[in-house]
Amino acid sequence: MCLCCGSFGKGPEGQLIVCSQCGQCFHPYCVGVKVNKMILSKGWRCLDCTLCEGCGKGSDEARLLLCDSCDISYHTYCLDPPLEKVPPGGWKCKWCVSCDDCGATSAGTQCEWQSNYTQCGPCASKTSCPVCNIKYNLNDLMIQCLHCDRWLHGSCDGLMTEEEVDRAADYGYQCLYCRPKTKCSLGALSGMSCSSSASSAGAASFSLFSSSASNPLADNILLTESGIKQMSRLKISPASRRRAKVKNKIK
Repeated sequence: MCLCCGSFGKGPEGQLIVCSQCGQCFHPYCVGVKVNKMILSKGWRCLDCTLCEGCGKGSDEARLLLCDSCDISYHTYCLDPPLEKVPPGGWKCKWCVSCDDCGATSAGTQCEWQSNYTQCGPCASKTSCPVCNIKYNLNDLMIQCLHCDRWLHGSCDGLMTEEEVDRAADYGYQCLYCRPKTKCSLGALSGMSCSSSASSAGAASFSLFSSSASNPLADNILLTESGIKQMSRLKISPASRRRAKVKNKIK
């Protein structure tokens, strides 16, 4: 029997859901819940038994979010990543969330949910740069990562001209978050330096990149024309060896 209306109901209206905490039964329409896969797999708690799934506490109700789809609850600071404040509209947990723009149920490769779990990473990057978090202007140079599909300012990755952006895109651009970590930035800025060590002590010099014009790479990072000129000057000379002094013979 439903605890709210006190009736059993007939047919589809007679279906009841049980609180996994207190065991009380309710009609889904009496508690404003639509039974979905999440509720069937993880269970459901009534409002009297609601608690944070992260810390297991029901205190600090002002910061306790209730999923619009499955009624699961989390404190804003118990989420991963945490929310700075309670979202003004609705909120959905990570199992029920989807992007409002494209309908994706995943935040994207190497991405996190944006705009209070309402936008995936690629969709959010169409309006603001994920590196500097500044909204794009009309004449900004932008480039899209081939791996995670996010857009960003070319200047945030050292690409200062349209030619550099086009060249990086032609070689299959990967953003700062997707490519291997390196001490060298993608765009070759004046005065930049890259540290490296020689593979052997007797090597006369060590080249950081392939000098071929068709493959201007340094540690698998695409170089611009100015970067090639800059890095061609970087050479590591072998350590000089001291000559052994000849000892004078004692007469």
